[in-house]
This record gives sequence, C-alpha cells and structure tokens, in this order.
Amino acid sequence: MGPLRVHIHAFALDNADHENEWTLLSAPERARANRFVHALDRQRFTACRAHVRRILGETLNQAPEAVEIAIDSHGKPYCPSTALHFNVSHTGADGVIALAMAPLGIDIEAMRPLEEDIARRFFSPDEVAALNALSSETYWLGFYRCWTRKEAFVKAKGQGLSLPLDGFSVSIGDAPCLLRCDFDPAAIDRYRLTAFSTAPGVVGALCVATDGRAMVVTGPST
Repeated sequence: MGPLRVHIHAFALDNADHENEWTLLSAPERARANRFVHALDRQRFTACRAHVRRILGETLNQAPEAVEIAIDSHGKPYCPSTALHFNVSHTGADGVIALAMAPLGIDIEAMRPLEEDIARRFFSPDEVAALNALSSETYWLGFYRCWTRKEAFVKAKGQGLSLPLDGFSVSIGDAPCLLRCDFDPAAIDRYRLTAFSTAPGVVGALCVATDGRAMVVTGPST
C-alpha cells in the first residue's frame, strides 16, 4: 500500500465575486449566511463555502453547486456516498481545506496576543508548563502551535467537544506530535500531526488518521 496522500488548498476570502459565489451555496448555507449581523462576516462565510464547493466539485468531478455536503451528529461536515474526507478552517481573510481518503482535521489561526488565560482554561497541565517555560518572545508562537494542533486532533477524531481538552497533550516545538492521550492511548500511533503556514503570522496544523501509513502532504509550506 502506498503513502496516504493529503491535499491542502489555501484560499482568500476577501475581494471575491460574492454575487457569483452566492449562487453556489445550498439553501441551508444561504440561510446560515443571512444570520450573520456584519456584512464582512457574511461575505467571508459565503466565499469560504463557495471555495469549498469548487474544490470538492473538482475533486469529485461534480458541479460545485451539486456537491452534497451533510453534517454529522458532532457537527463535522462530510460528503455522503464517497470515501473522501475533508475539513475546513479559516481565520480572518484566509481559508484552508484539507482532503484525504482518511479522517483528518485542520486548523489555522492568526497570531495575536490574548488577554484571557486560555491556556490555563483549556490546555493540559503539561502543555501549560511547557508554555510557561518559553521566553516572552516565543510564547505566542508556542501557544498557537498548541492551540492549532489540539484543534486539528479534535477535528480529526470527529467527536466534537465531547473530548476532554486536558485529556491529551501535543508538542509545542518545531516537531508536531501527539504526546499523550488518556482516553485513547492508541491514538499516538494512529494519528499524525504536521504543521504548515498559509501566510506570515498564520499558524496551521493538520492531523490525519494515518494508521501508521506514510503520508505525503501537498499544499502550503510545511
């Protein structure tokens, strides 16, 4: 069996043809878009969904507006009647989608200092200790590495917020990996984490259920 191939596509959410993109959305997607109070949020949501539909349509050889996207019981989108898995993330005007023939999760975050102590509230004690050992110059990079890697793993597991965020730990250094998983010890060997960036100041993480297979990722710089 050959390596598991994962494709990451990055796309911009601003300066798009929103009127044309609107025609690609499904009725539920349009209804959700209309619930946004701010026009910019509505436009970025519309652009994101349109890009996702175009990429899925090209991959599945379907028209973008014809792609069927369903939501499972944990809120994760999927395409029925196909073995293709995909996951989406966006931050500000940047969006990404990852596709593979295996469960996966992806997350991107634009780095900025936060006043709230999110690490102490949501990270594991060993992750907090590792972050506190960093210098002030490297703290926020470590923080967002931790955040995106944890988010990517949770999304790859596909169980939503039912997973205890302090029940597993990820690395915060250059080499992304799952260090500990109390509720699923086998996950350390089953899931593989990798890091990437779509733009300066944007931290990204990808997590794939490789089950030990080699993985080849194409897309933004890893």
